[in-house]
Amino acid sequence: MMSQLIHMQSNQANQGKTFYIQAYNNEGMLINKFEKYSMYEENEFYSFLERVEAKGLELITESTDPSFIITSLRNVIPMKY
Repeated sequence: MMSQLIHMQSNQANQGKTFYIQAYNNEGMLINKFEKYSMYEENEFYSFLERVEAKGLELITESTDPSFIITSLRNVIPMKY
């Protein structure tokens, strides 16, 4: 299952990253809801991916190559959709 990333912004005070991920229902289908996440280090990001059984996050934009998968917190791009 690939989680979808919708919006990211940098938290400049502590260099964390805040982003929104499209939610799934209990049957594993995407729903029209986005949940906000803030992470501050790679281990937190990897634990999150493991918990949601994802290998990475897909950036949602009209211009992004669909094969671009975010697999590291350092690859989260601040202020992009």
